[in-house]
Amino acid sequence: MSPSKPGESSGKRVIVVTGSYKGIGFEVVRLLCEHYGDRATVYMTARDATRAQPYMEQLKAKGLNPAFAELDITSKDSVMALKESLEREHNGVVHCIINNAGMAYKRDAPDPFPQQASETIANNYFGYLLISEVLYPIVANDGCVINVASMCGKLNQVSDQYQKQLSEADNIDTVTEVMNKFVAAAQKGEQKQAGFSNSAYGMSKLGMIAAGRVHAKQLAGRNIAVLNMCPGWCKSDMAGWERPPKTAAEGADTVVWLETMTHEEQMKRSGGFFQERKDYPW
Repeated sequence: MSPSKPGESSGKRVIVVTGSYKGIGFEVVRLLCEHYGDRATVYMTARDATRAQPYMEQLKAKGLNPAFAELDITSKDSVMALKESLEREHNGVVHCIINNAGMAYKRDAPDPFPQQASETIANNYFGYLLISEVLYPIVANDGCVINVASMCGKLNQVSDQYQKQLSEADNIDTVTEVMNKFVAAAQKGEQKQAGFSNSAYGMSKLGMIAAGRVHAKQLAGRNIAVLNMCPGWCKSDMAGWERPPKTAAEGADTVVWLETMTHEEQMKRSGGFFQERKDYPW
């Protein structure tokens, strides 16, 4: 099969869901497989294929047929390997990337905050940037990106100075500068005095949303929509199984709603922030 030019769509819809062998990501894969059937190739991804195998088997037992790819969003080699695989298998075109991979420390984690800050930003923010740098160039010109963020990433958790800087950002370097300043302040235990919140997870999702808004501006010329959303507080290994009121499938619902709407509607909403199938202020 000869490769098509970058941005050309061909064949089935190709959807990549990062961090998707369990929890919300798993439910996104399941629901999209059910929705599209043979009309799409939906990729479940995980760092460890062995751990993901039972979850792939669960879906296949239901008559669904997801694809699988190993992916560590913090490893450039891993992300490049996925890109090369997509180029081989699908003419180098992806129609949707759903950025779901992420991590969070438990509230009672004993790890010192400077460590929590640096690791959470490295994974949730810089991992997201790595995906954008490597994979967005092969997103189809009528494609979309959906970022699984959080209400914890609200803009008002930082000072007025940073709110203005992030809300008006036109380039990724502006967002990265703020994230780096947060990590530097956290190393000194001075994050609050410096204008940031005490939530490493919240700051990482703030960065993701701000970067997603920049990407929406940058990719508009290629007719690619970028949509940020919050799944809500869902039962999962990360959030716990007793207190969260929503199931992972309920959290996945808005992702699937955004992915399956018409592209015209996606473009109208590009750069927005959503929860429960509704537009929310950032």
